[in-house]
Parts: sequence; structure tokens; C-alpha cells
Amino acid sequence: MSKYQFTHATDSADLEQLYKLAVDYQVAERAFYDGGVQGVDDFLDLMDFAHCFQVWLDGELVGFTWLNGWRGKTAEAHVCLFPTAGEHSVALGREYLRQVLHGKLADGSYYRDSVYGLTPATHRHAAIYARKIGFKKLGIVTSGATVAGEPTDLIVSVADRDTIKE
Repeated sequence: MSKYQFTHATDSADLEQLYKLAVDYQVAERAFYDGGVQGVDDFLDLMDFAHCFQVWLDGELVGFTWLNGWRGKTAEAHVCLFPTAGEHSVALGREYLRQVLHGKLADGSYYRDSVYGLTPATHRHAAIYARKIGFKKLGIVTSGATVAGEPTDLIVSVADRDTIKE
């Protein structure tokens, strides 16, 4: 059994736990920088239109990921890891992308052909992390995000099977 596990989170109790942990670990504000998630009810509403996965490291819950923004065979990918992921955070992010891009459906087609990321330029650590796990920067959308009520540039990145190998 791999030390990294991803389980689909659909139960509202599991989702509520994820949000509570994100708040407790003080990562919720950065993960939901646009202000659209102000509490557990907003989080549950967001996850109604997403595929959310719990992230496990050696049996310990260390974060969650989700896909939304569906367009054809692509989606927006998000990663929210807790400090307990520690030195495994890059490997966990790479494994998440590998599973999303190389996973196959019952008919044999790939689950997703690509995923994209939208990162506020002010979140430098997140932009560096995105590159480390396999995203390639496509460009900048000027004033494409709002962080703490202020407009900021938005970095657009993509990952696909060419950048994330099996």
C-alpha cells in the first residue's frame, strides 16, 4: 500500500471536517483567497460542484484537493495541504496530478487530459509549489484576482500528461 492515499470526500461530515482542519491549521484564508468561502456552509456549497479528495499520508489526514471549473476534459485543480504534510507536500501534489491525469474511466478514456491552476501573484509560495509539482506557467492575467480586497495579477498554469509522467 502506498504511503500516499487519496479518497473521494462526498459525505458532508467528512467535508465539514476538512474545512474545520483548514481553519484550525490557518490555511483556509489562503486557500479561499477570493472571499467566496467564509464558513462551512460556503465550503459545502463549493464542494457541491467539485470533486473533493482527502489526502492521506501513512494513514493520517494531511489535507484535501478538489477539481472544479469543468471545461471539456480539463478542470481547475486545487491543493490544500496542512502543515502535517511536511516534507511530503511536493510528492503529494505530484501524485495528485498523476492520478488525475493518468487515471482512466470505465470506458478506458482518461479522467482529465489537463488541469489548470489560477494563482494570485501575491501568493509566491503557491506559485513556486505549482511549478514544483508539475504545472507550467502559461501567462499572467492583469488584475485577475482580488486578495484582501485588492486587485492582483493572476498566474495561469497548466499540467498535462506531457508534464506529468506516469
